[in-house]
Amino acid sequence: MQALILSPPIAGAMAGAVGAILSGRAAFPGWCDAASGAVWPGLCRAATSWIGAGLIGGTVIGIPLMATLGLTLLRRLRRLGRTRWLTYVLTGGFYGTMPGIVLVWTGDFAGRSTMMALPILTGAFSGGIAWLFLRPDRDPNKPAS
Repeated sequence: MQALILSPPIAGAMAGAVGAILSGRAAFPGWCDAASGAVWPGLCRAATSWIGAGLIGGTVIGIPLMATLGLTLLRRLRRLGRTRWLTYVLTGGFYGTMPGIVLVWTGDFAGRSTMMALPILTGAFSGGIAWLFLRPDRDPNKPAS
């Protein structure tokens, strides 16, 4: 179970990488010149900041959520026989909307869909990583869903 607690920071960094790629492509559609191979100079700084934000958010927000709600929810999913990967990913994404809503409502992030998407991605990745750690589909005592 200790490995499950570490899934939100890992997932946060992964979601931050996805956010960096998506925001870089949206904000700078010509960030890479195919002819010269020149890459937009601030791309590495932007990616580092997105990954760092995801890692910090996954640690500060995700670990307490996983330790309280997540472990209880994972036990309940196993008890109900919900052992598929997609169930864990969708459930994680759903619970990732809670911190996203709090960030958008309380912060200076109104109108920024990326600030809502990052916690949802982090939750979905956390659910997928938790499924990989647990592998509930391999439990012989529980029927497959």
